[in-house]
Amino acid sequence: MPRLDTQVPTEGAECLVQGMLCRIAIPTFKAPAFRAAYDLIAINPKTKTSTTVQVKSRFQTDCDRSFPINQINADYFVFVFLNMGNWYADKPDEGICAPEFYIVPKSGVNKFVHRTKSMVKIYIKHGDPNFERFRDAWYLIAQDLKIDIKSSIVF
Repeated sequence: MPRLDTQVPTEGAECLVQGMLCRIAIPTFKAPAFRAAYDLIAINPKTKTSTTVQVKSRFQTDCDRSFPINQINADYFVFVFLNMGNWYADKPDEGICAPEFYIVPKSGVNKFVHRTKSMVKIYIKHGDPNFERFRDAWYLIAQDLKIDIKSSIVF
């Protein structure tokens, strides 16, 4: 099986998150290059406030649903499962489905992170009630920025 260049899906996940936020009337921009703490900046131009977003992604549908966390400095983390197929089962054409988004504030990440001697990770298992409340929770960023998204497109 050919090795996938993970930079492409990573950039795609950032673009998807940016697009989802813009879709609900939250202007969002890519952060300046080499900003390890965050990838996107969402703003409210009326109040001149902003919030930072770190995008973490997994392309395999059959991944262990964990994300390594290097820094917890962004205001929000968006965990994206791109669901591009079952790569670990050597059947990449199976398991392709729509992406999943989990929007978690910094406090939530701190609460759910697992620390070992060598790594810091967060696990998001299917149906975990601790995380289901964060699935497609774009409104959390809107509330933080005081943007009314009720009149925007409904998911």
